[in-house]
Amino acid sequence: MSDESTCTATIGEDDVAHAHRLMQVHRSCPRSCPSRRAALEVLVAAGHYRLSTRFG
Repeated sequence: MSDESTCTATIGEDDVAHAHRLMQVHRSCPRSCPSRRAALEVLVAAGHYRLSTRFG
């Protein structure tokens, strides 16, 4: 598990491969993890991940 205080990876908007890897490395982090959130934003923007709408 990554420590949230050390989760500060930066990611470019078009770096989908890096975003996939960050999501794997930070899978045990809470949703508030900055690295995980940044990676998720990149994957959503690239169409590689679609957020669920069933939870509101």
